[in-house]
Amino acid sequence: MPRIATRHAHKLAYRRRFSLGVRMIGCLILLAGAIVLAAALAELVKASTSPSLYLMTALGVVLFVVGATLFCGERGKLIDRQGRVLKCWWGAILPLRRTYYDLQPYQAVGIQPLAEAGTNRWRVCLWNGQGERLDLFDLPTAETAELAARQIGMFLSLALAPPPAAVPAGQEQAPPASPPEIAPLQSGDRWTYREPFALPWRGLGVVLLVLSSVLLLALLTAPGASGIDWRRGAMVLLPLGSVGLWLSFGGHKVLVMRDEQTVKLWRAWPLPPAAYDLAAFYAVVVARASEVSTGEQAEHLVGLMGADQLRLEVIHGLPHEEAHALASELAAAARLPLVEG
Repeated sequence: MPRIATRHAHKLAYRRRFSLGVRMIGCLILLAGAIVLAAALAELVKASTSPSLYLMTALGVVLFVVGATLFCGERGKLIDRQGRVLKCWWGAILPLRRTYYDLQPYQAVGIQPLAEAGTNRWRVCLWNGQGERLDLFDLPTAETAELAARQIGMFLSLALAPPPAAVPAGQEQAPPASPPEIAPLQSGDRWTYREPFALPWRGLGVVLLVLSSVLLLALLTAPGASGIDWRRGAMVLLPLGSVGLWLSFGGHKVLVMRDEQTVKLWRAWPLPPAAYDLAAFYAVVVARASEVSTGEQAEHLVGLMGADQLRLEVIHGLPHEEAHALASELAAAARLPLVEG
């Protein structure tokens, strides 16, 4: 689950869209609802007042809302360090359901291997001396799970250790006093950071996407559509829908591939990225982005330092602690020293 920016130093957030299968089902339901609404609009144009018109409208609205929720839906986790609370949520644009977990009882974070249906995966979880566990993520590789566990342990100031085996009743197993050393990441690891567009832009993207779909379906199902050159209408609406898709699912993305010694930077994903040679940089830097007035929180950026003080800004607009945590991850993945700019 990719990490996203929160602009709050005491919050750590992750978010991911629904699976491809769920989004495809949502797309089909969304199109079905749009077709029903277009048919209801055609009946309304004919000045029809049959009772079925209201039923079609209600059914179209329900299908449209359910399809849009599944198609644009996301799920995520938010860790609040001040309140020691984990919030798990899912929704579309705005959270529709939230579940809260108290993090106070847990004193350590670790990973454990899983073998489900012949697929090896790794689980990151919190645990305490009583053997109670709180599962956080299921990840495909041990290296990715170690990186996530290190990130959460550093953020919550928890020990890093493997979860204990089942503890017999009446016995307690205390977590280690200090975090053990974690083996360095192996070659071939990748570090990814993704930040979607701001909420107003994503909302505009959903509006444009829905509007273009409804207008196209209304054009194809309107009375006398056989005499309309729908290709011209599609050519006009296709760019509108493409912009809607881009604003809804695009954003800023960084990919560091240590095995290929490459840094790819998407200013507006999925537009083509800019590629840089990782070997050209000698350090990861955290620096203040701009001066702020008294009482305001300064924004910081994370960058790569190269020869002649060349600086490649990869992440910007974050509080200092969050920027420092991300810079530490980037430095570990790229095997570069971390310096304060």
